Amino acid sequence: MNDSAPDSGGERNPLDWARDIGEADRVIADLDRYLARRRRRLGAAASAAVVLFLGSMLWQPWRTGAPALGSRPPGSALVIRPEARALSDGSTVELNRGATLDVDFSSARRRVTLHGGDGHFNVTKDPARPFIVVADGVEVRAVGTAFVVAPSAGRVAVVVTEGRVAISRSEEISRTGSDAPRTTAAVELGAGEGLRVSTARTANSTTEPMSAAERSALLAWRVPRLEFSDTPLAEVVTMFNTHGSARLALANASLGALQISGVLRADDPESLLRLLDAEFGITSAQREGTWHLRRR
Repeated sequence: MNDSAPDSGGERNPLDWARDIGEADRVIADLDRYLARRRRRLGAAASAAVVLFLGSMLWQPWRTGAPALGSRPPGSALVIRPEARALSDGSTVELNRGATLDVDFSSARRRVTLHGGDGHFNVTKDPARPFIVVADGVEVRAVGTAFVVAPSAGRVAVVVTEGRVAISRSEEISRTGSDAPRTTAAVELGAGEGLRVSTARTANSTTEPMSAAERSALLAWRVPRLEFSDTPLAEVVTMFNTHGSARLALANASLGALQISGVLRADDPESLLRLLDAEFGITSAQREGTWHLRRR
């Protein structure tokens, strides 16, 4: 039996045909070059793919009745937003996943207790009735402003997006059942400021200011998510243009048929651009505020 003959089991190696005609070395060299190019492409694609995968894992829709990613028909797209709720005084609340509210409004005050997650409150101005949000023993008081309250293990974070708030521990508030003045001064925050407050019930409980990056991360859940399931690129571009701040345009209408799947933040078109470049050979160039997409 010569070297090129089939083995005793009657099976042949996939490269036996090349060896039979004396081209094995050339074919192997070609495969090595192809795999090297593929590894370089996948190195760039992996970052975008990880973003899409993590997005689909971490940002499943939390609206009642919204089908999970993977269960929607091909070609579908969905805008994922936090749950929005209007309160009886005209204030509005956005709730992150798992968050619930207990609302207690009277003629003297407006009191809301936040459980199980983050909430963003946009408060209608009413000087006669301060608006108080309670989370894990920390109270945030406002008259007319907007802010996020985010309870977590051992701490409550507060970020003010508009106006000013005063932050106190519950034991620092009058327990007479009225809205008498506090016996100790509260910490005040203005727009763009953030603070983490320890929930430990000790005399030396601490507060910790937040960096700009920490404040941005705490607000990230409020950004709409765009979820795609084999969605044509033309529709993906339209959704980014509608719900995000960036502008995208296709240089050639034929690009619009490419199918995209995953979950991306509406304010993060760069992840989409990296994926298109790595997987589809589509480059982007920005001119006059618009990203123009074309094949490389």
